[in-house]
Amino acid sequence: MLRPGDALTVLFTLFENGHLQQWLAEIKVVPLTDEERRAKPREDIMYSSTGNEYRLASAPAAFALRMFGPLREADAATKSSNPVPEKQARFLVQEDFLSFGYDRFGELILRLRTLGQVPDIGIFTGRFSEKDIAWYRRWAEKAGFTSADELICVKQAFALVEFLKIAQRTPGIKEIVEATIEIPSIWSVLRTRKLGVYFQYDWKNVQRLEGTPYGLASSGVYVLPFGLTMIGKHVANGSWFATAARPPLLASAGVVGLIVGPPDHKEKYLELHVIAARNAPP
Repeated sequence: MLRPGDALTVLFTLFENGHLQQWLAEIKVVPLTDEERRAKPREDIMYSSTGNEYRLASAPAAFALRMFGPLREADAATKSSNPVPEKQARFLVQEDFLSFGYDRFGELILRLRTLGQVPDIGIFTGRFSEKDIAWYRRWAEKAGFTSADELICVKQAFALVEFLKIAQRTPGIKEIVEATIEIPSIWSVLRTRKLGVYFQYDWKNVQRLEGTPYGLASSGVYVLPFGLTMIGKHVANGSWFATAARPPLLASAGVVGLIVGPPDHKEKYLELHVIAARNAPP
């Protein structure tokens, strides 16, 4: 569980045509108010392409954000008395959804790949057609894809949506992402099929790396490449770098890095690195 005082330090770097801008952010768990603590756990619903419905509930946690920047290369050569721009925000997240993380999903992909299969399954907030459900059920039976495997995929989708909501609701982070990917609404990822928004992993290039370079000697780091398509247009490519979602990295759903950018602009992309993480004092 998250505890007030758990904190992450995150470095954002935006590269564009050989130039860069950087922001430094601290994301810290803070106490809930009495009203927030008494609130009923929120329940969300998702549907799988095999026709199953999943209702999962989560209690809230509160985050406080301090973000400094942007800092540009030219700033390093000048001595300025002006303070670095700072933004602050407080927002709620669904702690249980973050805890689902991506590590078990990465393991599932690697296991199925050794069997010549990939988790060819869809997870959305709307129901699939009966025709689609029949096809996916036949695939699942042929691939030996179990109900436990499907639940791992579903939980990954909940973690993904919750992670993206942090950026959607957070002044500073939202502007950085929108400056990187110029689309009407990146935040509808996985939220509707009617708009034709699809988040698709590149199954063939999922990897498991040693965690030591990331300061995680006892854990592996999964690289999960992805593409984002909206209304028939391929609008972004990227990769998650994620480990087990345990404190203090529970605050980021286990994500330790992210690279994302438009597919038609190789000189423009955003990198996110968790450069420090600490647990609350005992």
